[in-house]
Amino acid sequence: MASLLSSIALRALPPAGRLREAIRDLNAAVARLGAQQEEAGRALGGRLEAQEEALRQLRQQLAHLAAPPPEQPPPEQVPPAVPGPDAGPDAELDRLTARELQRAALRHLPFLLGDVRVTDRAIQIEGLAGAPEGLAANMAFFVNGQRFAHAEYPMLDEQTAARFSEVRGGGLHVRARLGTDTATLSTDGFLRFDASPTGHYLEADWRRALHFVHPQFERFPLPPEDNQRRVVGEANRARFVFGGATLFKNLEFHLRELGLTWGDTPRILDWGCGAGRLARYLIAHSGARVTGVDIDADNIAWCRANLPGGRFETVGLMPPMPFEDGSFDLAVGISVVTHLKEEVQFAWLEELRRVVRPGGLVFLSIQGPVQFAYNGFPPHLFRQIERDGFLDLSVDDALDAVIEDKEYYRSAMQSRAYIVDRWSPYFEVLAIEDATAAIQDFVILRRRTPEEQAEHDAGRTGLMAPPSLRAASAQGAEGETAGAAAYWSLSPEEQAEAVGWYWMAHPAVRARINTLVSGYPDRDAYTRLGEILAGNGMPLPIPRALSLGCGFGGLERDLAARGMLREIDAYDLAEGAIAEARRLAEEAGFGWLRYHVGDLETQDFPEGSYDVVFAHQSVHHIERLDEIFAAIRRALRPGGIFHLNEYVGPNRFQWTDTQIDLVNELLDSLPPRLRRTPSGQKPPQARDTIENMIAVDPTEAIRSAEIREVLARHFEIVEERPYGGTLLHLALGNIAQNFREDSPEDMAHLRRFFELEDRMMAEGRIGSDFTILVARAH
Repeated sequence: MASLLSSIALRALPPAGRLREAIRDLNAAVARLGAQQEEAGRALGGRLEAQEEALRQLRQQLAHLAAPPPEQPPPEQVPPAVPGPDAGPDAELDRLTARELQRAALRHLPFLLGDVRVTDRAIQIEGLAGAPEGLAANMAFFVNGQRFAHAEYPMLDEQTAARFSEVRGGGLHVRARLGTDTATLSTDGFLRFDASPTGHYLEADWRRALHFVHPQFERFPLPPEDNQRRVVGEANRARFVFGGATLFKNLEFHLRELGLTWGDTPRILDWGCGAGRLARYLIAHSGARVTGVDIDADNIAWCRANLPGGRFETVGLMPPMPFEDGSFDLAVGISVVTHLKEEVQFAWLEELRRVVRPGGLVFLSIQGPVQFAYNGFPPHLFRQIERDGFLDLSVDDALDAVIEDKEYYRSAMQSRAYIVDRWSPYFEVLAIEDATAAIQDFVILRRRTPEEQAEHDAGRTGLMAPPSLRAASAQGAEGETAGAAAYWSLSPEEQAEAVGWYWMAHPAVRARINTLVSGYPDRDAYTRLGEILAGNGMPLPIPRALSLGCGFGGLERDLAARGMLREIDAYDLAEGAIAEARRLAEEAGFGWLRYHVGDLETQDFPEGSYDVVFAHQSVHHIERLDEIFAAIRRALRPGGIFHLNEYVGPNRFQWTDTQIDLVNELLDSLPPRLRRTPSGQKPPQARDTIENMIAVDPTEAIRSAEIREVLARHFEIVEERPYGGTLLHLALGNIAQNFREDSPEDMAHLRRFFELEDRMMAEGRIGSDFTILVARAH
């Protein structure tokens, strides 16, 4: 597998002699039992079950040794409850980025063959076979649904393990063999290989399968080694075949998901066809008229001589191509845009739009998270691409022998947000699929009809100027406090229906916030609090807690469901919210939660009564900060914790000019469908007057910017985890519901928003308007 992973220098593993020795011994035992099992199957079938059980137990031991969970480090590596001052933020960010990339690789493409050998009577495979979450004990391998009888697995591949050091189940290797009449496995010669951590074959799980073509069914010769090398980076016949066959089959599956067949794409362009890795199978199996083009004249000459039935043309480094407008129904470009400068990409996108008919499809591959993980690219490089959108990394000399311009062929990368933004003028971006273009991602594009293109172009430049979404004043006859209470007595569902989602309601936003406050997308601030409490000698459940501004009681019910509470008192000004909180608690089986109506500005609490006090987006509604913090300090027992999840941005939402300008740039970049609110289109954002703010809610952000400073006068702040929201709060408020999780285009827009906020905070142009504060009484 070294050839597969040779493009970047490897980081050496730490000494692990005992682990290697144990794995080597167990692998030897597995191999011996495998051979004995085969012999027993022929001669002594009665012993087979016992040997299979022994083999299974050995594999379980080996899986445990080969894939120790990194999330359980040895005691001396466990991070303290409060990070030390020498903790390197970049190093920690690199580790988190690497973890997400490695998880993506194991999730989308855990199985990667390095060698396939097919004879009349046997098939043997060898390659990487990662086990997501370390689930290796039940791993099984299949060819066309038939299970491999003999598999040496898991074996540790140290090179790959070094690249998957942040996750369980990376760096595992398989060698498997099946004895059978191989010609009968398939009627068309395609052999599908699957690795299943459950031990069961799932035909529908095609995205993680690999394909090969039985040598007896190959219609065309394979190209010479030099030609292969310019296509796949090495002279490897097996990799050349399973790469082309997998691309062909994945295209077939993608078309099927779009409700199409090869019959719907009778004219296909293989843009950058190389030595015909994909074109050979398009010609043999699609029934389409296939045209291949490339800047490599030598490869085009080979294709012309050896792939009859296709048309092959050498093209220049820049458009045009020698075809009429609308000549093709489908165009495919594998690892082409990954080698082009930005301006060259735009020129070729325009040319592809010209030669593909309206309604036709274009599939282009890009480098994504899976390729990053397998190639071991530095994590900061991925963040740079996510931040900047496009990166022209370096010159690639792979084609120096066949093209004159040595600066033309590059190593280029782009983010998904960039693709949605910069490619959408040329095509509709239908999807971005992880690792279905060999090890790269597929971008699936559709050429718009002239009418659709005109509508799209108008939508990008002629956004509506809709009326303000500012809700009518909630102030009633009983005064300002009654007005605020009435507004906050509206349920979250009623608020969402009236004005759209709150910005934090979107799952992708919550995952981002979780990562910023805990380091993990699936662990929130309260999970992190549990770790802090344990580090301070306070095991869960919390004996007695207090919650300030509880609203409808969602936080208390959630903490109760996690087993974090024994007792809690929760207060809120809004009688309607308290009544509903009590009802919902009873309904959920948490009738022991105690809810009280009370004004936090004047409420007093029993002295020395609570172990933890929670404030979830409530303290920024309090004017008398010193008084409430003093009351909370008195109410806490010695060593007690005050946990705040708070807005700490400008008082009365008096946004900065920079903040407003950046938010409006983001909104202007969105298509109209994503700016829809329940009452129209979201308008450009602006600072409201303080008078209007008071009219709507006199308590809103009344002293928010002072919270941290005043808190520090009364408490020791033991941890602060800012999580941004400075741009996202304004940009996504009332429209977050429009961003569909199953839409790559929508998610790319969200990631672009995230990247801009991160970059602006890192540059100091904006601060973090939301934060987690963990405080302890002086």
